[in-house]
Amino acid sequence: MPCGNCGGCARRNPGPLSETEQVLLDELARNAFLPVARFLLRSREDPEMAYVMSAPVYRPEGTESVEQIRQLGTALLSLQKRGYLTLDYGEPLGGFDYGAWKDAEFYRSFAFSVDSETVQPVLEPGSAALTLQGQEAADELNL
Repeated sequence: MPCGNCGGCARRNPGPLSETEQVLLDELARNAFLPVARFLLRSREDPEMAYVMSAPVYRPEGTESVEQIRQLGTALLSLQKRGYLTLDYGEPLGGFDYGAWKDAEFYRSFAFSVDSETVQPVLEPGSAALTLQGQEAADELNL
């Protein structure tokens, strides 16, 4: 019986990386951290109650395509599951303007579609960082 998503199997035999995963590993290797966020629905009655609607969200400059943003999020989750990176929503990048993401069409559409008397949309900032295994994989890609 599998262990329930510990990621151990994927870490021992990660398989080939997609082109998108390779690009993300390269970006992380060059920048140390990437800004990510997650979109939440937070209860207006009980602010402690929140539901994750989309995570992780990564938006390279100028990216507005919802499909591309989804593809990047899927690749980040795959890299996390393989043990190549960590996603931390308690540690936003200092000096990064997450406010610009709130002004982007992809977030405004989400916020408009879910805002109601009972829930409010929230963009929760965070960061992605390579693990040691991720750094080794990035080094192998740049041989």
